Amino acid sequence: MKTWTTQLGAFALSAATIFLDSECASATTWQNGDLTTYSQGIWGNPATNAGAMLLLANFDTVYQAAGGVVAGSSSGHTMTFTDATSVIAYMPSVGSYAALNSSVLNPDSGTTSSGAFGGDVMALTFNVDFSDAGLLPGTSGLQFGDLILANFTGALAPLDGLTVRQFLGDMNTLLSGGSSIVTIADLGTTLSDLNASFFEGSVLPFAQTSTMHCATQAPSSRASTLRAVKVAPLGSTAGMWRARSTGSPQARPCRRWPSIDTAKRPKTSRRTAIS
Repeated sequence: MKTWTTQLGAFALSAATIFLDSECASATTWQNGDLTTYSQGIWGNPATNAGAMLLLANFDTVYQAAGGVVAGSSSGHTMTFTDATSVIAYMPSVGSYAALNSSVLNPDSGTTSSGAFGGDVMALTFNVDFSDAGLLPGTSGLQFGDLILANFTGALAPLDGLTVRQFLGDMNTLLSGGSSIVTIADLGTTLSDLNASFFEGSVLPFAQTSTMHCATQAPSSRASTLRAVKVAPLGSTAGMWRARSTGSPQARPCRRWPSIDTAKRPKTSRRTAIS
């Protein structure tokens, strides 16, 4: 157990992120077989693909209680699939990335306004939910949705520090027609790269450069153990973080703490334990 003592009023760290109750390790240590993810093409046609076969065998196990799987947001438009056969008929979905312009039920491939974006959001939903359900192979014992995004720059810099499941929540918001911390136009290949980051058990470069995990996180726990404090410059209230839900039946948001506005805190000593 490590402890540190500080004068809160003396903080002058700029844009530093301190992870409490966790020791986060760089993803450069990923090994083949640690996790498994599939692209939307593998989750879809033909039905002999590994992901499609997994859907056919386990769709009801994962989604029956919710009546199916939903992408998008109830505050906007949604895309609902009630069975695995309908999903496979839709994926892979092709076309330019865009938001839904109406709510749809069991759409066929190429029939929605969202193009490939809708298919990639569905693929990420399956990668998170089937990992949560223990149905995707992996020797790490980690859940894909709990990995942390890192090392983004430019318009995608706001993604740093989000868990994969929180990122999925943002993608659902964008798919529904809403706005989020990034835009659809900003994404480029980020969403498809994330889906393929542990492609059929093989570690691809995106996983090594853009995902992390917390070594002290209990892999089998349904409750997140990650807490974060973003330390802003003196007098700043920047960097407020919010918890998000993916809207998925298997989703569980990561607890986050807001920025410390150091200019308004008393100059008292405080000891905080960091495990």
